[in-house]
Amino acid sequence: MSDGAKVLMEMGEAARIEDRKSHPKELSLVVDHSVPLAHICNALWADRGSWRLENLRDFLGRCFRRAVITYDENRRLDTFGLRSKMPRGWRLDDDPFARYREAHIVGAPKEGR
Repeated sequence: MSDGAKVLMEMGEAARIEDRKSHPKELSLVVDHSVPLAHICNALWADRGSWRLENLRDFLGRCFRRAVITYDENRRLDTFGLRSKMPRGWRLDDDPFARYREAHIVGAPKEGR
């Protein structure tokens, strides 16, 4: 959870959604896959013959992570070109939260776990 999302969560009732159509975007939260699903699917299909239960479990535990961020932070991912991409040079064994750090979204775990 980003620091911005924590602030909105702490607002409690003041940030509660009464009507989705009129709810202010600056009070909205987004649940985002830290590694876009396209990357995960591509990795699974690229090496589909080599997956075993143990390494599949490790892979999904490492890469299939989610983050709670604000609507504005989600737009920042767009600005950095990271809406559905990982940072240039990123590998599947790298930090799954790297795109949040690249977009200067504070609050991602330091170890990526």
